Amino acid sequence: MQVYMLKDVERVGMSGQIINVSDGYAKNFLIPRHLGVEITPENAQFYREKKHREHVVAEVINSKVAMLAERIKALHVSVKERVHDDGKLYGAIGADEIVGLLREKDIVINK
Repeated sequence: MQVYMLKDVERVGMSGQIINVSDGYAKNFLIPRHLGVEITPENAQFYREKKHREHVVAEVINSKVAMLAERIKALHVSVKERVHDDGKLYGAIGADEIVGLLREKDIVINK
């Protein structure tokens, strides 16, 4: 039986995948626990299109993340903080400070 996975199940499949499992496993475990939905001839095209849309969205997100990573890799950011005589910081540089410095360079990210 073909099943569209609604949630990740270890050693079975990830959310969004269409997998083949035995009829008993699907009817007794996956479907009652709302972990998957049976693919019938009526809904097969819908779930295949849904899987394709999710794949396209994931590719777009990955390309945006890669572009952002390239912009950050090319940056040179310096932080002015007080240090001991041996060159060690008194405190730490926090995520808020880094986010603020990146925001000054027109890169908006969450901490």
